[in-house]
Amino acid sequence: MLPDIPNWTWHEYGMRVGFWRVKRMLDALKITPTVTLNARVCETYPEVVQACIDAGWELNAHGYDQVPMHKLGDQKAVIDKSIAIIAKFWGRSPRGWFGPGLTQTFETLDYLSAAGIEYIGDWVLDDEPVTLKTTHKPMVALPYNFELHDIVLMALQHQTSDQNFRGRHRRH
Repeated sequence: MLPDIPNWTWHEYGMRVGFWRVKRMLDALKITPTVTLNARVCETYPEVVQACIDAGWELNAHGYDQVPMHKLGDQKAVIDKSIAIIAKFWGRSPRGWFGPGLTQTFETLDYLSAAGIEYIGDWVLDDEPVTLKTTHKPMVALPYNFELHDIVLMALQHQTSDQNFRGRHRRH
């Protein structure tokens, strides 16, 4: 539904306030994460992407916009555009891809492999990395533990935000 005020304000808060709070925490803990970002962030919030680069974080492609892969008119063009924008901003191509909403078509892996992507994080198929065959070169699927995903825990299972902490300490 447009305008989508709840999701837009959530996104806007994240870029204006949330990102910087998380970055301060990660910097204090000396953690350098891999950041999954829509390529459009390089254009609309360059200061956020530059802060990631300056901190030594790896950039990971997440499409151009937050649009499911199967809804794109030209999926290959969007993949190529996304990688090119991030590569131009960062000075090197992203090695990984996490599809918007964990979405793919039967052609997605082949397009990603042809574009130079080495690993994906969309497959919820194993608890260890696995090698996937493509029509180009093999690609690694990193484990994605969907059961511990924030949306699953909070929106679907109706867990509170401190559930992981409480559950972990209850067993000891």
